[in-house]
Amino acid sequence: TKIGLAIAHLSISMPLVTWMAKGYFKGIPKEIEEAAVMDGCSTLQTMLYIIVPLLRPALAATGIYAFISSWNEFALANVLTRSMTSRTVPIALNEFSSFFKVDWGDTMAAAMLITIPIIVVFMLVQKQFVEGLANGAVKG
Repeated sequence: TKIGLAIAHLSISMPLVTWMAKGYFKGIPKEIEEAAVMDGCSTLQTMLYIIVPLLRPALAATGIYAFISSWNEFALANVLTRSMTSRTVPIALNEFSSFFKVDWGDTMAAAMLITIPIIVVFMLVQKQFVEGLANGAVKG
């Protein structure tokens, strides 16, 4: 089912995404949180107004990674899906080839259509993604 496949993708990508985000979380100085408490912020306000905006680049970078890895995943989806309604896009792209012949024109057109959502998502979060990469590269 689609839910089972989503759980499988989540269980595969979540450990690496958590490990990637851990470095960003450790990069936020404790002094920022302490200053927010001194200014009268509650724990929830500190998280919403101070920590989450600082983590936006990290969340964008890890979110893009998780989305692209799930979008392009073939092997797990090929094993876990049986019905046509629960198949993913890479599995549908595989349907253009048979044992003796590959319809290259239709395959390339479908591959081009498959890349459009990835390009759109990346364009929406490009600024945060680049900031997240830059923040992860500079120690200071």
